[in-house]
Amino acid sequence: MNYILEQAVSQSEAGAQVLDVNVARRRGRASVMEQVVKALQSVVSLPLQLDSSHADASSGACGSTTASPLSTR
Repeated sequence: MNYILEQAVSQSEAGAQVLDVNVARRRGRASVMEQVVKALQSVVSLPLQLDSSHADASSGACGSTTASPLSTR
């Protein structure tokens, strides 16, 4: 998780306007995506694009966002 957060801060400082979040994991992907979204929001204020081909992962994480997420399915 530290690597993900470090990358988010680095990309934010480099001028990113949106962070694309894709957690490629088979088991527990919905809960992992939710944890990642919460952690990212604690270190950056950028909009998050929730990128997953699995509706359960992106819809679960949408409920964890503090802003309107961008979702690609």
